[in-house]
Amino acid sequence: MLMMQKCRFICCPKTGSKFSTSALVRATPYSVLHEGSARKYHTRVDEGPGLDLPSFGFVRHPVTWYESYWRYRMQTGWTENHPTDRDCKSDDLNEFVGGVVEKYPGWMSRYFQQWLGEDYQGLAFVGRFESLLDDLCLALRHFEQPFDEEKLRNTEARNVGDRELYPATLDPGLGERIIESESRIVSRFYAGDH
Repeated sequence: MLMMQKCRFICCPKTGSKFSTSALVRATPYSVLHEGSARKYHTRVDEGPGLDLPSFGFVRHPVTWYESYWRYRMQTGWTENHPTDRDCKSDDLNEFVGGVVEKYPGWMSRYFQQWLGEDYQGLAFVGRFESLLDDLCLALRHFEQPFDEEKLRNTEARNVGDRELYPATLDPGLGERIIESESRIVSRFYAGDH
């Protein structure tokens, strides 16, 4: 979580949170990174200091989120104490996603709520990964948080999955199963997209 003068940024994994944190630190005066006990960037919306400040965070379309999560695990390793990792890990994206959709339907939607709050009620602004830079600027303007837009927009990319080392193409039918499984997120934040 990152606290600024007029708001705080809640970092949800695989939604550009490391990049956003870096960009916000560069672009906003007096920002302070709060590191959760076991989670460097990630602190839940109902934790940490600054609970009196309005909060904002980001979501990501489930199809690209699952791809990003799989690439991340391929680069860093699977975590045995994480049920989806333990039960669904695979060197094949489609096997991994198929396992998660079958064994843990709606997992990503619940995962987002773990960080961003039940029904996102703790957030005054929810942006989308797909329009990350524009939505970061929009959020900061919404909260009247001073920032340097040029510094924010010129921040170097961070924590990007290696598509060359871990190429993968999701089967179209599996993409549809993800959208059905994650209908809670899709209907709330991506209903107008096709």
